[in-house]
Amino acid sequence: MNTELDVDGSVLILNEATVAGAGPSQMMTGGGIETLEAYGTTSEGRGSAIIQIQVSNDGSTWQTAGTINLDLETNRTSDRFTMDSAWSRWTYIRSNLKSIHGTGASVSVYKNNVISKGLAAELAAISAPVPLWVCGMPFVLFAGDGGANGMLFTGTAGGFTLSAAVLTGFVIPVGYCYLPANAGGLGNAAGWFYFEMSSETAGIVYNNAFSPVVGAIPIVPGVKTPFANPVGGRITQTTAEVTMLSCSLAAGAIGKNGSLRMLVKRLASATATSKGIKIYADATLLYTSATSSCNDFEAVVQNAGVIDKQISTRAHAFVGQTNSSISADLSSFDFSNSCTLSITANLAVNTDSVLHVPRSCILSAKD
Repeated sequence: MNTELDVDGSVLILNEATVAGAGPSQMMTGGGIETLEAYGTTSEGRGSAIIQIQVSNDGSTWQTAGTINLDLETNRTSDRFTMDSAWSRWTYIRSNLKSIHGTGASVSVYKNNVISKGLAAELAAISAPVPLWVCGMPFVLFAGDGGANGMLFTGTAGGFTLSAAVLTGFVIPVGYCYLPANAGGLGNAAGWFYFEMSSETAGIVYNNAFSPVVGAIPIVPGVKTPFANPVGGRITQTTAEVTMLSCSLAAGAIGKNGSLRMLVKRLASATATSKGIKIYADATLLYTSATSSCNDFEAVVQNAGVIDKQISTRAHAFVGQTNSSISADLSSFDFSNSCTLSITANLAVNTDSVLHVPRSCILSAKD
C-alpha cells in the first residue's frame, strides 16, 4: 500500500465512487500495457475496497483481468495493478467497485499506458506534437452574488435555477461547475462538481467532484450521486482563480526552441467585465487572456533559443490577431527544471458567468 500516487498522464476512469458498481468503460490504448492505479480515503477511521479491473471486446460482456484490494484511512492510500501482455488486445477497459466499507469511504481509479509514456518521449525527440492534456469537458463558473443574481439552489437534491440565462441557447448537457463551500449540500468542500442543465435557467448539480490533480481529466460519472445534505439558497461565487487542469513537464523536455500550444473555448455572459484564463509553469505566468466576449482561441508559449526565455502570444490576444504593442509577450521561466503546467479560470465580478473548455495543451519539443 502506497501513500502517494503518480497520476501524471493518466485517465480518470472511476471518480470518487462511494457505492459498489462499475465505472464507465474506456478504450484500451492499442498495443500498450495498461497500469491501473487506485486511491481512496475515509472521513473517519479505517475502511476497505475491492476494485476489479475488467476488459471486454463488445462493451457488454466483461472479464476480470485483476483485482486491487485497497485498505482505506483518513490519509489517502493507493495501490496499483499492471496488466500483462496477455490482456493488451482487448478493446475496452473499466473498473468495477466490487465492495467498499468505511465511514465516508470513496475510491478513484486512473489508467495509464506504459508504452504510451515511452512513445511520448520518442515523439518529443523528433519534434512531433505530444498532447499534455486533451479535454472536451466544460468547466463553468456560474454567477452568484448571495443576493438576487445568479445560481440559486432549490434545496432539493442539487436542483438549481439561474436568475437569468447566461446566453441564449446556453443549455450545457454535461460539465463541472465550481461551487463555494457548503453550496448545494451542507458540509461540501469548495470545488468542481458534476452538473447537467435541463433548460437555460435550470439544472441539477451532483455530489460527484473533480479534483484537478496532476494528470487528471474529468469524466461523466457512471453513477450520479445526490448531495447528502441538500440546502437551498443563492451561492456567493468566488472571484479568485480556480485551477481547471494541470500536468507535469519533465526537466528540459521542451528544449531550447520548443513550444506549448493551447486551444481554449470560452462562452461568457454578455457584459463588459472580463472573464479570464491563465497558463502557469509552477507559479510563473506564461499567458493570460481576459475578455468579455465568446471565442475559440489558440495561444503559443515558445522558448526563444534558450531554455529559460520565452516569446509567446500577446496577453489577451490569440494567434492571428493583430496588435500594435507588446503586452507580456516576453517571459522568463527556466524549463531546465521539472514543473507543473496548469490552467486557471476566474471572474472579475461574481454577477457574471463563464464557461471554458481547456481543449488541449500540445508540446512540440526542439533543441
